Amino acid sequence: MTETLKSPGGGKTNALLRVVNLCLVLALALASVIFFLVVPTKDRTSVAWIDLAAALFLIFLNMITFQWIVFKASRKAETIAAVSVQGGIVWMYDLAAAAAIVASFFARPENAFGVFLSIHLVLAFLVLFGIAATLVLDRYVATIDGKERRGGASISELRSMTERIAATFAHLPAEFDAAKRSFLASKDDIRYFAPNPSDNAIRLEGEIRTILSDLEAKIAVSPADAAAVNALAVSLAEKVTLRKPMRQ
Repeated sequence: MTETLKSPGGGKTNALLRVVNLCLVLALALASVIFFLVVPTKDRTSVAWIDLAAALFLIFLNMITFQWIVFKASRKAETIAAVSVQGGIVWMYDLAAAAAIVASFFARPENAFGVFLSIHLVLAFLVLFGIAATLVLDRYVATIDGKERRGGASISELRSMTERIAATFAHLPAEFDAAKRSFLASKDDIRYFAPNPSDNAIRLEGEIRTILSDLEAKIAVSPADAAAVNALAVSLAEKVTLRKPMRQ
């Protein structure tokens, strides 16, 4: 994965990744050394073995998470929110797991094994579940974004087009008032379009874009054809009425 980062992330990203990975590897080694060399054999209770396993899992998880965050952030800036949430989940796990390890030092030997084993298993399940959930959400958002782009007309693009057309309509004579009222009603509806990845919604957005493009060209001509402009405004209203109720 580090090699994959060379192109998008640059030299600084790779250097930072190597330094952090080295620190985490040293932390893994240090945790093992402390346990086997510092903790006397008589004190290596079942709870102590759980603490060692939890500490190693914690460090390894942070190593993988850091690599994943740098990898995603360097390749696609739009996913930085998702990977930031993943990092936050892992760091909350770090605090909870560290607190459980410290608490085990003060626990009574009897019944402590089952309690702390359960605590660490629950924490591990929660952190892995949280990471998996954000990965699914990230993929879902990417799917919606891809489908919207495939349609050739994003909602923001449609809104931008209606703003330009409205500015031109403001300078047209009274004979265009009916078309103007119809257009402004459609413009307000487009403002509240919700993203929808369905093929039908994408098709309608493409048709709306075509109508808006034709309408923009018609009203830019002097003198503009009132009948043609009115027909396009009516057609736009029909397409917008079909698209408006579509939600995710």
